[in-house]
Amino acid sequence: MTDEIIEKNKYLMKQRTKKAKQSLPQYKKFETDDYKEIEEKLLAILHSISDEPIYIKDILKELGKSQHFTKFFPEIFNSIKEANVVASRRKSERTYRERCKVLKEVITSLLGMIFILG
Repeated sequence: MTDEIIEKNKYLMKQRTKKAKQSLPQYKKFETDDYKEIEEKLLAILHSISDEPIYIKDILKELGKSQHFTKFFPEIFNSIKEANVVASRRKSERTYRERCKVLKEVITSLLGMIFILG
């Protein structure tokens, strides 16, 4: 009976690992021929970052690459990180100014109502 249980457990473990391997995302293999093309894509992405950050996770997903891919282009990915920080700051500042403008308009409107009623 114990032999049956052991065999059944072995079978179940094999099935689990097969399912786990199938569920992992399949990444495109990096070939040296694609190096220049990918570098150009990354540089285009870097230069397109202005007000909205483009996260590295999304870039890698779009390229079909894993996180380990960043080691092939460390300078570009570091520049993308820095550009994202600047873009996030710009976005935060823009949001802050817009909210200040709305708040100023509300206060002005309320003061106008007070003078009219008072």
